[in-house]
Amino acid sequence: MTSTSLLSPRPLARLEDLFDAWVFAAHDATEALHAWITSEPRERAGAHSVYRAALDREESAADALKAASRRRRR
Repeated sequence: MTSTSLLSPRPLARLEDLFDAWVFAAHDATEALHAWITSEPRERAGAHSVYRAALDREESAADALKAASRRRRR
């Protein structure tokens, strides 16, 4: 899924669903950060990549929630 598709959620996407997606993505990013911080030196590069990917997903979910929230206020 591209970030463009996340920024343009389907009209039927409920804010609650987008909020849930963001909460889960934020939790995954927190878990990935912890795994990176506590990883063994030989595993750090891979753990960092996993963290950055989780952070990207959290950011995309936050952007989708923000965009849908703005559309609903109009």
